[in-house]
Amino acid sequence: MKESAAVRQRLRDAERESEEMRRGGAGEEGGGSGGGDAGRDGVARGGQGWQNCWERMMDKRLESYRAAVEAKETELAHVMQQLRAVDSRMELLLSAEPPSPPPAAAQSGGLFAATALSSPP
Repeated sequence: MKESAAVRQRLRDAERESEEMRRGGAGEEGGGSGGGDAGRDGVARGGQGWQNCWERMMDKRLESYRAAVEAKETELAHVMQQLRAVDSRMELLLSAEPPSPPPAAAQSGGLFAATALSSPP
């Protein structure tokens, strides 16, 4: 949830920067008394502004993806550590000798033998 809110905030920031760049480029496109060359220069600068804005937005997106991957790698490392601990406990349990049955159950034939004798045929 926090990651998606952060990503949305980054996208809003990038959109705001994009809008600012567009307004800056549009102001220069008018041309004025310099003729057609000034208008073309404004378009070129505005285009460069868009490219810079796009690159910043992509850098931010890449940064957020890298952060998400790092978080998942950390989480995975923690889970793997827990699995190793469980695996080592299981190995200890499996290597231990099985407990011997209680003496009363061994003499009477166990719980099932006692119920078999007392139940009607």
